[in-house]
Amino acid sequence: MINFQCPKCNEPLSVPTSVAGELETCPSCKCEIQVPSVERASTSDCDGVGKATAPAATIASRVDPSTGTSQIPVPLPCQSGPSGSHAIVGAGRRTISPIKIGEVLGETWRLYRSKPIALTLTLIIPCLLLAGLSALGILGDQVLRHLNVQKGSPAEGLAGIVLSVPILVLLTLAFTGPTVSALNLARGNSSTVLADLRRGLRYTLSFWMALVGVAWWIGLSGVLLFIPSPCVTARLSQVFPEIVDRDIIYFRWPFFACGETSYRLTKGNTFTLVLLQLFALAMVIVAAIPFGIGLVVVLPYLHILGAVIYVHLTNREPGTKVSRC
Repeated sequence: MINFQCPKCNEPLSVPTSVAGELETCPSCKCEIQVPSVERASTSDCDGVGKATAPAATIASRVDPSTGTSQIPVPLPCQSGPSGSHAIVGAGRRTISPIKIGEVLGETWRLYRSKPIALTLTLIIPCLLLAGLSALGILGDQVLRHLNVQKGSPAEGLAGIVLSVPILVLLTLAFTGPTVSALNLARGNSSTVLADLRRGLRYTLSFWMALVGVAWWIGLSGVLLFIPSPCVTARLSQVFPEIVDRDIIYFRWPFFACGETSYRLTKGNTFTLVLLQLFALAMVIVAAIPFGIGLVVVLPYLHILGAVIYVHLTNREPGTKVSRC
């Protein structure tokens, strides 16, 4: 058997030696990955319970012809079908990556200083469009009053529905756009503001569906299980980065798969994540005092903080280029 870790979700896996070098589907993240070769997947890279201690060394490398350096292959696009005749199975318990608050905050500040304008624009542009749309709604309301349209009439209700849809889309884009931009920055991938916003639009429906799932689990845990909501929020904090990372869009129900992954990724770091959440809340409160102007700086920083945490929990070095799944 070949024991190695999925380069996408860090799940310990085990496959027969007969499929060395072939493509298989990870049962955890459903991404197609390359099985390491027998020569590189030696038993010395794993401990006694099958937990990989050096996952990067067990993945079959490839040589970049332009630089002559060896590179680690990255996950290929997700496929929903079966992996083939050989099933790939879990090889043991996932290695927990402890979060060091100082390192995470320092890396977040370094990344924020590298592209502050682009990150801020991904937040400001949807907000400006939202402000313009709100002004258009006020103007439309005045027009309806001028036409003597009665309040509560079908015409007014239809106008409200037509206006509420783009408002919800822009509200979502003000969150998903910076999330996409922050993840690209944390990975070292090049992107533009318009490209990040365009991709952020893809996750409008997935965002609200996942938000309903997160809110439901927080309420259920607090009412029935008496678990403090900050702990539940910390364990589910990686749901939205997972939606972007796995490119879950439109008709798919994203919460259950992403919630399971978030629960596994955050294991052993609940207390640290709660502290980081309190830190983020304090920053938002302080930034909102001067008429909310400080939020223009704080919110992009917090998006990068979430991206750095996600990259760290998936056992990738911040700034390392990887292909999204």
